[in-house]
Amino acid sequence: MFKRRISIVLFCTVLLLVSCSKNKLDVNVSNIDAPVEIKRFDLAFYEIDANNFEKELPNIATTYPAVFKLSNFSTEDWKNQYNDDYYKDIYTEVKKSLADFSNQEEALEVVFKHFKYYYPERTIPTVYTYLSGMDFELPVLYLDTVLFIATDDFLGPNTPLYNTLPNYLAEDYSKKYIATEVAKEIGKTLNKPAEGNSTLLDDMIYHGKLLYFTDAMMPKVDDHIKIQYTAEEIKWCKENEYYMWAELVEQQLLFSKKNTEKQRFITPAPFSKFYLQIDNESPGRIGQWLGWQIVRKYMEKNKDVTLQELMNNNSSETILKNSKYKPSK
Repeated sequence: MFKRRISIVLFCTVLLLVSCSKNKLDVNVSNIDAPVEIKRFDLAFYEIDANNFEKELPNIATTYPAVFKLSNFSTEDWKNQYNDDYYKDIYTEVKKSLADFSNQEEALEVVFKHFKYYYPERTIPTVYTYLSGMDFELPVLYLDTVLFIATDDFLGPNTPLYNTLPNYLAEDYSKKYIATEVAKEIGKTLNKPAEGNSTLLDDMIYHGKLLYFTDAMMPKVDDHIKIQYTAEEIKWCKENEYYMWAELVEQQLLFSKKNTEKQRFITPAPFSKFYLQIDNESPGRIGQWLGWQIVRKYMEKNKDVTLQELMNNNSSETILKNSKYKPSK
């Protein structure tokens, strides 16, 4: 009888540990219907017969109506792009790197299933791929029922087309980050920003919420993919979390509204700028990573807060206070 009681206690303990360690964002989406429809305009456009361009273009316009509606190009505009050597080189690289879109389609299905889980009233968008002319300002555009992906913005650091880009940016523009960028772009439409002139903390929490949204959309994906770091950079962040946070607090930077502070810690850069010895080892955008950890801690400490409520909360100070965030050495 005594042994049986011990067994029951051990069994209950194991169950408790398993339940405590389970990621609450790792939800069951197996029964959610979220079909991914991808329309490869980026490839189809350049498969038009040059000798019959004017005759075939209307057929392409019928198959890819959202692209033509968004661009508002004339037939002459489309013909000029079709004959442009710059775009032909881009098309060649895209066809070489991203002709097979199956991995990206699987990753997008995961994102869309989770999106439908948390926001069942929302429509799963039709996905259109196109060539932007390497306009890196907007690699993904989400417009509720349609979503545009500029495939030439995800060719990776080995493409000769990116030779003029700094290495840290070329690394960010890789096909392994397509689903991540899609999740973030959807999150931006749901993420309520701070009102007025934002502080560094406001920006940290804003990006932290986007990254937590990405956690919810891609719960089984590694952190370094979500924030577009290397695994080594994530390791460095964890090892130096206490010191980075202490520096921001001690220097009273959290409530600064200076753009220079945001450039040091929020915007893409080869490294963050604490003006300390650790700078050369730190990844860029460290304020985003710290904001992510604050939001994660907030959601951990406030289990009744839903994802929707988090995204609607624009009070960075409330989130910080209720997170009880205090990294240890």
